[in-house]
Amino acid sequence: MIRTMRIAVLIVNWNGFDDTRVCLASLAKHCKDADILLLENGSGQEGLLREICDARTELIVSDRNLGFGGGCNVLIREAVQRGYDFVFLLNNDAEVTEGFLDEPLRLMADPKVGFVASKLILKESGKIDTAGHWHLNSGDVVPAGRGRPASEFSENRDILSGCAAALLMRVKMIEEIGLFREEFFLGYEDVDLTYRASVMGWRGVYCAGSVVMHDLNASIDKVRDREYYVKSQRNSMLAYLYNTPAMTIALNLPWIAVKFLAIIIFSTLGGAWAHANIHLNALRRIYALKKEINSSRKQINHHIKITWYYVWKRQLNFIPVYLRIDKQLIKQCSNGG
Repeated sequence: MIRTMRIAVLIVNWNGFDDTRVCLASLAKHCKDADILLLENGSGQEGLLREICDARTELIVSDRNLGFGGGCNVLIREAVQRGYDFVFLLNNDAEVTEGFLDEPLRLMADPKVGFVASKLILKESGKIDTAGHWHLNSGDVVPAGRGRPASEFSENRDILSGCAAALLMRVKMIEEIGLFREEFFLGYEDVDLTYRASVMGWRGVYCAGSVVMHDLNASIDKVRDREYYVKSQRNSMLAYLYNTPAMTIALNLPWIAVKFLAIIIFSTLGGAWAHANIHLNALRRIYALKKEINSSRKQINHHIKITWYYVWKRQLNFIPVYLRIDKQLIKQCSNGG
């Protein structure tokens, strides 16, 4: 007899009751076969959340803000302990659509697939938020397709990392590679975990047929300040340095240097020194963590199952990607958007 696969949808709430209520309503409409684990992440909204939890939604309460990664870890540990086969991470500011789990679960029939990232569509504009990630030779990771029409990126493809706003993960993979790094707190923890999975031999897939609507940065906007930007840039570099094969880093060094020089030069000339200062502060913090980075790399190196060339050939050159992003931003500003 074939055992039915058990799935848990994991949601972290931090000062986002209104968003969480809409998110749960979308699950009630479009997701009948999964249990829901909801974490109140130290924002004091336990009473409000209990009022909207149905019979299959279990509320877990933290007395302090653990960050996104730490909050997800609480829920993942609970799901593992209860014997779930898959977990679907879902941002509380997201809404699922009909059949959002169907194709990802079919893809999981391949035992080598460890994670599947949904196609995220911006609620406000109806355009793409994220269609998987692009890894760049500057060491950066950017959302593929952001701002493009929703009809684009209509084919599935293998990816090195995925966005945790809507991400199906195999529990067996998590047990092998480990949880989110809680020191990231908020930002790029999903890149670090899924990139680590890819380096350790698991296959990641962007699934065009799994559509989730997303209110971009609804939670992050509440904490967005200079310190957030410094930590975010630091986390981006940490995810790259922790997981990227040494030869790939060596080949990318000229492009990484060009990127940082361009940031400093153009920020200074444009009177935006604060932008350059964010990157410089992040670099200083990276340098202070050099021992931790080396230690982590040694641990991961024991489990690497892909070649440096595999990662290197899947990267995009950062210059045309960033030029395209800049053009989109300029067009949005000129249209008043």
